[in-house]
Amino acid sequence: MARHVLVVGAGVVGLNAAVELRRRGFDVTVLERDAAGHAATSHGNAGIVVPSHFVPLAAPGVVGQALRWMLDPLSPFYVRPRASLELARWGWGFLRNANAAHVARAAPLLLELNLASRRRYEALVAELGVDVGFTRRGLLMLCHTERGLEEEARGAATARGMGLDARVLSATEVGALEPGIELDVVGAVHVRDDAHLDPGATMRALRARLEQNGVRFRNGTEVTGLRDRRDAVEVEVRGPEGTGVEGADAPRVEAPTRWCSRAAAGPGRSRGSSACVSRCSPARGTR
Repeated sequence: MARHVLVVGAGVVGLNAAVELRRRGFDVTVLERDAAGHAATSHGNAGIVVPSHFVPLAAPGVVGQALRWMLDPLSPFYVRPRASLELARWGWGFLRNANAAHVARAAPLLLELNLASRRRYEALVAELGVDVGFTRRGLLMLCHTERGLEEEARGAATARGMGLDARVLSATEVGALEPGIELDVVGAVHVRDDAHLDPGATMRALRARLEQNGVRFRNGTEVTGLRDRRDAVEVEVRGPEGTGVEGADAPRVEAPTRWCSRAAAGPGRSRGSSACVSRCSPARGTR
């Protein structure tokens, strides 16, 4: 009998996790708190696949900006203020790593991960067999000021040193690339290795393929808690039918007391989160 896995969240990470789990023979149910099933940011982001984004967030010169963002609920780096020793340790670690040595260590690893993600997207698009707008035309970093162009040019030089195709363009060259748009720029950096796709089309195609392969979706179902019951985990949910405990053919989802991450997710980034619960033997290195 196939083991049943619950995937929490129908964003790009959750759906790609479901793809891989189903490929490995698991019985999969995806729980999504949005009633329509498409409120995740994965449906409305920029859809860029960017090997060029290899500089870690903790880098020289970002601490001040990060502190301002952390206090702004609308920023991409908002952290809810709270008395938390764990949060304080994380903040101290971020501060200590905002240096050039950390960037030099992390950048090659991030680039390798980003290139692997692009390859996985290319394979995924081929597997889906439908047009999701995937193309490798590159990414333009437009610069309104000379200072901004100088900063981007330094980044382009680093990218070239790591094997990426990054060029600094004049305003005239930018105009030739985008002849139908009037741009008030002094120049740009063009990274040809980057790609983009239509996120909405990609998510619709992913869900359709999963449904064809027998994956069940429960929209409007919010996970409100997990309770460890020795040899099982209870998944508390709130949905259209009220509150209850979700499971696989029973009121419980079987799982060991040690969590396991053997099922690898596919490509994708998400500002939300996805998780899966299954019964499996502990993987090496898992804590």
